[in-house]
Amino acid sequence: MPIQYILPGRKYVNLKTGEIYQVFQVGSHSETDEGLIVYVPAKKGSSFRHRLGLLFLRFASVLLLERVWLRPIQLFATKFKELP
Repeated sequence: MPIQYILPGRKYVNLKTGEIYQVFQVGSHSETDEGLIVYVPAKKGSSFRHRLGLLFLRFASVLLLERVWLRPIQLFATKFKELP
């Protein structure tokens, strides 16, 4: 069953690989207005607020060391499951 609500800060598991990711933001494509999910690999023991600050600093300084993923909302909802 697809995910009903996708919220920033929540953790989700990839049903194919079993890897855990954390949603950074929900946005939309600038030309098509298609809904997109921005997510990053989840790190054990780090809070979302701390990771959000680190990501902002990385974006601001253009030193993005960690991979950031984008996926259409509908596809994300079928390929991931929210962690409790």
